[in-house]
Amino acid sequence: MQLNHVSRPTAARLTAVLLAALFCLPVAAVAAFPATPEQAAPEQATPEQTSQSPAASEAAAPGAAALTAVEPDPAPSPLAGGDVVTGTVSPIGTTINLFDYWITTRDAPDNVNPPDMNQGINAGKVLQFSANAGTGGGINNYTGSSNPRTGMVDNTLQSGYPRLAQSGQSLNYLFDPALPNAGKAAYANVRTLLQIDDDGYYYYDCTQNFAQFDETANAFTLFDGPGVKAAGAIPIEGQFFPFNDYS
Repeated sequence: MQLNHVSRPTAARLTAVLLAALFCLPVAAVAAFPATPEQAAPEQATPEQTSQSPAASEAAAPGAAALTAVEPDPAPSPLAGGDVVTGTVSPIGTTINLFDYWITTRDAPDNVNPPDMNQGINAGKVLQFSANAGTGGGINNYTGSSNPRTGMVDNTLQSGYPRLAQSGQSLNYLFDPALPNAGKAAYANVRTLLQIDDDGYYYYDCTQNFAQFDETANAFTLFDGPGVKAAGAIPIEGQFFPFNDYS
């Protein structure tokens, strides 16, 4: 998913639907005008954790991030090694919420389906996470091509969140960090994912920098290189796996 040169008020209202839950492409330019030091200064972060701790739940599936709005906070202490990126920022007017979803337990493999799919993040929900739902016409199926499935949600947000068009079920359980749900860990207002480019725009590009999330600091450490090397039939350099360690 790529966000290009949108205004700061618009960016403050954006909810990035499952950003990087399945994959990550460059996220670019979420500032309307070049950033000033007052708007985004690199800082040393303190953990102002406003997250729903995953301790109450168990186990991983895709990560996701949503953009909204807040004040900058300091950066996490760099990890050992010379490949840590410095100068990351938490711009005023932008909030990034990070989510982790799973079906059984947080650390269970997510490349196979459990016998009972109606549990965890899927319990009682129309939108189902699965390893392989096959090709078909339903919202949980693969379209069979690179063409996206359209018309899944209403054209306008309902109470601030997407709503499935056919069933009318709100997706707030996925994107509201204050709303507890089985199979979900939420981290509100995470810090230091963004950098500032030569034109003064904020950006994060997973093809250039692996982002590792520090749950204690509620902030990211960026590394000078992608975390996943291109391979396979459709090679994608980079990708976004914030709950994995860079190695």
